[in-house]
Amino acid sequence: MSDVWRLIAPIRLMEARLHIREVGSDLDSALARSEELDGILNDPAVEDCILLNDGIRSVSDVALELVVTANWL
Repeated sequence: MSDVWRLIAPIRLMEARLHIREVGSDLDSALARSEELDGILNDPAVEDCILLNDGIRSVSDVALELVVTANWL
């Protein structure tokens, strides 16, 4: 049996990252879509486990937490 993991981040962090990556109308649509998708993914709660990306830890640290918590090591 495999677990479904969901990586989440605070909406303010997602918005900050989008401001770095996107410009103009692409930014507006990306901001709207990110909030919409966050709501859609929160509703059914299909994940078995949630991992928070707080934007403070490195990608490696977040990945290591997933691997250790999931007992993949």
